[in-house]
Amino acid sequence: MTNYVVDGSGKKKAVIIDVEEFRKLLEYIEGIEDALDLKRAIEEGHEFVELRDFMDRMRREGKL
Repeated sequence: MTNYVVDGSGKKKAVIIDVEEFRKLLEYIEGIEDALDLKRAIEEGHEFVELRDFMDRMRREGKL
């Protein structure tokens, strides 16, 4: 069931959804944003390294 907030003339102005549904939508949007960020980084030719190698480098540099 979808609930709407309407103005004085009955025009729909907002939607009321369950908090859990809202959280799911936010997670979905964040996943899409992450995928777009990765796609952009690949297209721009950024260098990628394995997580293990990155962690080792951070430890050697005293950042972890």
